[in-house]
This record gives sequence, C-alpha cells and structure tokens, in this order.
Amino acid sequence: MTDSIQKQIADALRAIEQEHQVRILMAVESGSRAWGFASPDSDYDVRFVYVHKPDWYFSVNERRDVIEKMLPNDLDISGWELRKTLRLMAKCNCALNEWIGSPVRYFDVPQFKAVMESTAPRYFNPIAALHHYRASASSALTGYMQGNQISIKKLFYVLRPLLACLWIANTRTQPPTAFADLLAPEWSNELDKQWIAELQKQKAIAVEAAPFELTNDKIDLLNELLNRFSDAPSVVSVGPIAPTDDLSTLLKEWILCSAESIRS
Repeated sequence: MTDSIQKQIADALRAIEQEHQVRILMAVESGSRAWGFASPDSDYDVRFVYVHKPDWYFSVNERRDVIEKMLPNDLDISGWELRKTLRLMAKCNCALNEWIGSPVRYFDVPQFKAVMESTAPRYFNPIAALHHYRASASSALTGYMQGNQISIKKLFYVLRPLLACLWIANTRTQPPTAFADLLAPEWSNELDKQWIAELQKQKAIAVEAAPFELTNDKIDLLNELLNRFSDAPSVVSVGPIAPTDDLSTLLKEWILCSAESIRS
C-alpha cells in the first residue's frame, strides 16, 4: 500500500467524522487485502464502526445506520453504526468477526478493539458460521465455474471459506481473517497446501479475471468438502451464548464515553 493511499484513507475517515458528526471507533481493511491474497488490481475495501452523539439514539424513528463512500483509486469505504454492529454480533455475523480480526488496520480506539476482541467470541455460533462459509464456497463454485474453468480470484473465494469450514469443524471458533493463518494447521492439508501455495504465486501477478483450469480430482475434492459440511448440526454443536443485555450495556458505555469526542 502506497503512502498516498494511506493518506487518502486517513483523510476520508476524518472527513466522514466531521460530515456526519460521528466518532469512528475502528477502521480496517476487509476482503482480499485483509485475507492476504490481493491481486495487482484489487480494490481497497475499508470498513469501520462508528458511534453517534447520545441525542441520535433518543428518537422513535429508525435512522440510517450505514455510511458509504466510493472514492478514486478503487477505494470503497463503508461503516456500520455501533448499535447495528452489536445487533449483528449477537447473531454471529462472520463479516463483522473478520473485521475485528483483520490484520490490516487503519485506526483503532485501543480499548474498543480490546472489548470487541473479547466480546465477539461469547456470541460465536459454530452452526451459523459453518452455514455461512459453506454457502459462500458453494455460491462461488457454482456461480463462477464454466466447465472446468474459474477465474483465479473466484477460486480463492471457494478455497478460503472451505478452509474456514475446516477450522470451525476442528476448533468451534471463529476462523482467522488472514489466509495464511487458515493454512497453518495440519488439517488444511486436506486442500493440498502445496497446490494452494502455487496458486497464491500465480494470483499475486495475475489480473483478477485470469482464468484457471481445475483438474477433475480437484473439483471432486471441493465438492466432497461441500457435501461434508452441508449438514452443519451433524458436524458441530452450539455452546452457551452470552445474553444480549451485555451488549446493551456495552452500547451505553461507548455512547457515553464517545460523546465528548464528537466535535460539533
């Protein structure tokens, strides 16, 4: 990432705070750049969590709880309001969990990062997560395969969620955001680490739409894993989930502690 892109992102986040009168609590990269297999022409997908002043919450009307900006240099910036964020955490939203674990971070209120890291696991639902990642892999495979060919970018959209499924099946925890961490355990050998390493080298120098031909044995392997995880309750079970009242307390604390930080 160039210094100019980093500055553009920092400037955009400051402008969002001023324009919308909010405080950004964390801002991270999501998608392929966070996963660690960006192509030369990959977009920047910046995701953030923000909080309003207390008065914003004292309304009977529903208010917009998302901020979105599309900027030059393929820069896509999108954020969720804190109450929306915590509601999604209660439902084990895997996209949010990946933001929390993103290794590419643009801004953090340190205490908030620590709270999110300690709170999210209390609401992790392995069955819901397994459904999510298995559906992502299946959608990418059936949606982008043409014969035996798939773009190398879309192939990683199959491989990563399947590795996430293996992680959940073995640990009952949220899979790490970074692709390298998903590959580290021995169970990832089911997808052939050497083959994936060669694919990563090709993807690093290929354009996003570069085609790749899968051999029949690799197609069979991908389908076998999809079939294995099609019935999530037979693979994993759900343990105790924390009460949502705890999230309501967290929401109140961060609204109040952020109130003085939001400039009028």
